[in-house]
Amino acid sequence: MLIIKYMKFKKIIQYVVILLLLPLSSIKAVNLTQVFQDALNNDQQFVQALATLHSQSELYPQAIAKLLPAINANANFAYLHNNYSGHNSSSDAGWNRDLDYSVNVSQTLFDFHTFEGLKSSKNTVKAAFAQYVVAKQDLIKRVVQGYLDILEKQEILKFSIAQKKALYQQYQQTQEQFKVGVTTITDVYKTKAAYENAIAQTIRSRSNVDDAIALLRVFTNKRYNNFATISENFPYKAPIAQQLYQWSRETNLYNWNIQEDYYNMLAQKHLVSATKANHLPTLTFNSSFENNLNHNIDNDISNRNKQTTASIGLNMPIFAGGSISSEAVSYTHLRAHETRYTISNAVFSFNK
Repeated sequence: MLIIKYMKFKKIIQYVVILLLLPLSSIKAVNLTQVFQDALNNDQQFVQALATLHSQSELYPQAIAKLLPAINANANFAYLHNNYSGHNSSSDAGWNRDLDYSVNVSQTLFDFHTFEGLKSSKNTVKAAFAQYVVAKQDLIKRVVQGYLDILEKQEILKFSIAQKKALYQQYQQTQEQFKVGVTTITDVYKTKAAYENAIAQTIRSRSNVDDAIALLRVFTNKRYNNFATISENFPYKAPIAQQLYQWSRETNLYNWNIQEDYYNMLAQKHLVSATKANHLPTLTFNSSFENNLNHNIDNDISNRNKQTTASIGLNMPIFAGGSISSEAVSYTHLRAHETRYTISNAVFSFNK
């Protein structure tokens, strides 16, 4: 008797040790918020959209840089030896030490091509942000659908297990009734078939749960064992019906797919203007300071020369073989075709 009690106690201890060794994630149920946070860091589509946003965001500073002053500095240091033949002599004959340095500053005063490129870059950044929001909204939808799909399939699995137990009991009862002559063998076969069908349904339900968990793992790169159910006090708010005009207006204002295509359209529009502006004049301010110091080592004579210049340059493209006009026409037709269907396609996709 003591041996039997000891064996039962030993088995209980083994179960407790196994439970303590299980990872915390297998004991604590994960909720939807935690799953979404993991998806933000691991979903490939969203990570790519975030990288695209960071990359496109640099276009605007790059466009601004073309309108800011450009400052360049140059310096040269050299030893020279001048050797004059004949009766000619010079103060720089022999070894000389030369030090030259200069500073150049240039500032764009007018360049319509650059101005339009700046506007295009600004709208491109806005379009990239809209694309990022669309990717985030799509991730929210995919994670919520995957999470709720797991909860739904788990409930179906629970029902299948309960149904299997009920049919098993019915099968046992039918067998007992057949033994005492209350039912026929046909009833036994029917209840057995129903029970075996319930077993198959339970296997399918468990497989569906595993498939749903594996699909969620694609978004999060993690496998969860337990999922928190939705609270019974979860607030379900039905949308309030409004007039069609207000629905359409809010769609145009808050639908990020339309916003993305709208800003892309503006970016392309300014690119067309920038291409046409290649034949317009540009105005640039240039200024420089140069300093030259020459020291003749043999004669110990030094000469210094300083020069400061400032100018405004006007560049007027007159003729380039017609390439500028051809590029403008080609670009205009191409972008006009893309712009014509951009927003309409986005609205059509949303209405579907």
